[in-house]
Amino acid sequence: MKRQVAMPVVIVVALVAFVAGAGAGVAGWLWLWGGNDTPSQAVENVAPQLSLSGSGSGSGLSLGSSTPTPAPTETSMLPIFAKIPAALDQMQPEPEVTAEPTPEPMAIDITRGLYRINPELSRVLFILQEDLRGQRIDVIGVTNQVAGDMIVDFASPPDSVVGQIVVNARTLETDNTFRNQAIRSEILRSAQDTYEFITFTPTGLAGLEDAEVLTNTPITAQITGDLKIVDTTRSVTFDAELVVLDDLTLTGTASVVVRWADFGLRIPQVPGVSNITDDVTLTIEFTADLIDFEGNRAIGYNRGLFRIDPAQSEARFILQEDLRGQRIDVIGVTNQVGGDLIVDVNNPAASQVGQIVVNARTLETDNTFRNQAIRSEILRSAQDTYEFITFTPTTLGGLDAVNVAIGEPVTFTITGDLRIVETTRRVTFEATATLTDPQTLTGSASVVVRWADFGLRIPQVPGVSNITDDVALEIDFVAALIDSE
Repeated sequence: MKRQVAMPVVIVVALVAFVAGAGAGVAGWLWLWGGNDTPSQAVENVAPQLSLSGSGSGSGLSLGSSTPTPAPTETSMLPIFAKIPAALDQMQPEPEVTAEPTPEPMAIDITRGLYRINPELSRVLFILQEDLRGQRIDVIGVTNQVAGDMIVDFASPPDSVVGQIVVNARTLETDNTFRNQAIRSEILRSAQDTYEFITFTPTGLAGLEDAEVLTNTPITAQITGDLKIVDTTRSVTFDAELVVLDDLTLTGTASVVVRWADFGLRIPQVPGVSNITDDVTLTIEFTADLIDFEGNRAIGYNRGLFRIDPAQSEARFILQEDLRGQRIDVIGVTNQVGGDLIVDVNNPAASQVGQIVVNARTLETDNTFRNQAIRSEILRSAQDTYEFITFTPTTLGGLDAVNVAIGEPVTFTITGDLRIVETTRRVTFEATATLTDPQTLTGSASVVVRWADFGLRIPQVPGVSNITDDVALEIDFVAALIDSE
């Protein structure tokens, strides 16, 4: 069942400058409009950044932590689904999956998220009108140099926070070079370092009390704050609309109409330009990316059954030996590894790992003679009886106080029975797993054992000596979601 979560809007806005057009080719005005070419600063280096750590409100919000869930002493291998398919049966290729259609609007699965405006996908505009040589035209100034952070509280939208929004006024461009020079030198004076940036400092959000946010569904709100242009600061309220594409990305617009004279701006008289509107519309169109969060990120289910994909996975052993007097690493590799894992999103300690199976007959080193010795004398995998190495987990550890979230690695231990040839011993793998997206689990696991403990005998070979007693066993895996609840 999808959980509908209310969510806030975050917006924004930046500002601009206003201007009057000027006829091209009026040489007498070049002196008046000739601002300098002072380099502009990147807004990302100027805008204050919010953080999800700390406490209180404003620039720092405390996310707290969830109540730890006690870990079981023994992992139950009674699966939540009908059964965990036998690993030996799953090395057959999976049928091709038809691409899913565009998903319906759905709830967001994180609790709070910190989003940062992406200048490459955003822009700020000012729009006013003037008569240019008797023709009514729109004057539009644009820049993508806008920066700011916002914290979206999906559980309680009114508690969301919008940080200061900064716009580099020096980078505003219209369709007229002379007008641009006038903006920088006479109107906004942004050629001066003191006035390079326009800032909007939010003081309140409204309209979010009853907000319910689904993906691909517009949400409206109002954001009030202090807009500073040149030497004047005034309180303004932007009307904003936000769309959550997914919990990784927010898009939206925010706009307000102000009077340029209220900010002490002076537009010089220019031949051929008249009837400049008193009002100017300021708009920000933005895309913001998730950079930090609390809770599950767009997982969309409570528990998921994942199956290792041999085509993207690898099992290996590593030991050392002296080969003709030179110390070398001996590495044996195969992609013939199979197994199932159940990830419990809400209670990670209740997750399960099914039996892991490796086809020892397919292990390959960089030496044909060594490969033959492995199959015939060491692992004896050429015999059907010993073709497979198996690891049967009995206990998972270290999962009692973790959160499962997309892109966040989880470290834990897997204890179980490792069987090689005719010997079974209890070992513990150190493991890391990451949900790279809701359908994909990636990870690795490793353990160091003594080959002699498994009754293995390595034959004497001329030129080979000082074989290490220890051997590292490693698995790198990619597993695909095949069922969920």
